[in-house]
Amino acid sequence: VASGCAHLKRNVLLCWPCLKCVSLLIRELLDPSAMTCGDIFRIIIAFFIPPLGVFTQVGFTQPFWINLVIYLFAVGGLGFPVLFGMWPAAVIHALFVILTRK
Repeated sequence: VASGCAHLKRNVLLCWPCLKCVSLLIRELLDPSAMTCGDIFRIIIAFFIPPLGVFTQVGFTQPFWINLVIYLFAVGGLGFPVLFGMWPAAVIHALFVILTRK
């Protein structure tokens, strides 16, 4: 990822304190030239119904089921409406899946 990073010389792809590696990784993930109309559609959907955004990217795989459980906790689908704070976690997870699974 970061060719000038000293940590890569030790066969470590990404180290925690290296902000240069993190900023280059984020720049690669959010590269506008790599975005398609489908990605933009999925991102918009992920803000309203995160499991649907994940499903359109990866189908019925493990990330979808993880996101569905997080989302159900957020909306009270599992009987825990107190955990509405989980909704941002579902959105963040959905965005992570959409942006990293190309």
